[in-house]
Amino acid sequence: MELRKIKHNVMTHIKKVVNKWDTTKYIYIRVRDFYRKTRYTLKYKNKYPLDDRMIVFESYKGEQYSCNPRVLYEAIQADPAFKGYKKVWAFIHPEEFEWLAKQPGTRVVKYRTPGYFKAYAKAKYWFTNARLASDMTPKKDQIYLQTWHGTPLKRLGYDIVNYHGTQYVPKEHRYHYSSDAKRYTYMVGPSGFYKEKITSAFNLKGIHKEDIFIDCAYPRNDCLCRVDPEKIRSLKKQLGIPEDKRVILYAPTWRANYEQELKGIHFFLNIHFDKWQEACGEDSVILFRTHYLVKNSVDLTAFEGFVYNVSDYPDIRDLYLVSDVLVTDYSSVFFDYANLCRPMIFFMYDYEEYKNEKWGFYIDVKELPGPIVQTEEELVRLLPSYDGTGYEEAYKVFNDKFNPYRDGNGTEIVLRTIFRT
Repeated sequence: MELRKIKHNVMTHIKKVVNKWDTTKYIYIRVRDFYRKTRYTLKYKNKYPLDDRMIVFESYKGEQYSCNPRVLYEAIQADPAFKGYKKVWAFIHPEEFEWLAKQPGTRVVKYRTPGYFKAYAKAKYWFTNARLASDMTPKKDQIYLQTWHGTPLKRLGYDIVNYHGTQYVPKEHRYHYSSDAKRYTYMVGPSGFYKEKITSAFNLKGIHKEDIFIDCAYPRNDCLCRVDPEKIRSLKKQLGIPEDKRVILYAPTWRANYEQELKGIHFFLNIHFDKWQEACGEDSVILFRTHYLVKNSVDLTAFEGFVYNVSDYPDIRDLYLVSDVLVTDYSSVFFDYANLCRPMIFFMYDYEEYKNEKWGFYIDVKELPGPIVQTEEELVRLLPSYDGTGYEEAYKVFNDKFNPYRDGNGTEIVLRTIFRT
């Protein structure tokens, strides 16, 4: 234990030194990755034979059971054609997903442990929605499906010009994106816009990977294109939402200053739910979905029965389905929600500050199919009755560009392409 503590202290000191200069930081990253890849190759990749009927799933680097990997897993579980396949899920906190390990043919492993690396060495298929740990270099016949986790509004990777507000230097940031992309076999390509921006952000053309896209919708959005009214009723009952209420989903994005400014909801979110309640009366309820780092600091006891804190709810798609209106800002949730063709309001009270802080946007906010408001007064005037009137054409143009595949067949197309069935 004492030796481990000494090692930890030495590594902490080394990191402090190398992080003082961009050049030494970049060199350290490259040396560290070389060491990790070599260790993985010797201990795992060259040691375990490939299993053609094994799939590893990972979502948000082991944080969640969600998004496209979840939908693909559940489709595989329900399909008799995959009987006998072994499925492995990786989690940072596997103890929270013991129920998943009870599903047929499914195991759960802890993120970045020997069991994790062994699974990646053996599995023919890797399914994830975020950049994988740098250690793993795939074998010749392994297939890495990178679904990513949303159509990007904010610039990524190679496309970031202004690096203000990030811990990375440009060379390091680009290295992480490009080195991960070199391993990809397939990516999901839900629109021409998406493919263009992701190709640029990940330098896919530069590494000759520009033709790896599967042209289809995100699997996670299939349920938004085939809405089941009975499921909506069931979800409302599960969430404790009265059926006769108008449901407003408020889903703001993460802001870098949250970590320094967790001093109360009225301060760091620039909102006052008492004003919302006064404007909406008893006809509406709010589903409040905030970032996981913020959720525990929010006290909503004064608004019980009006504001529901759904930040812990595991699947945001269910929240889309039960809501009648979305209020958001720069979160890419609006790309997915647009599949429902329901009203959206964009509450951008800090537009100029956020745009500069987050390195710029890929689209002009004028393309958004809903009103942009910059004060809470404007917002509460709209909330009680806004129904999307006046944005019908904007919605059509938006979906034609960002959601052209709205047939609900994304999951089927991805699996058919990967497994060639």
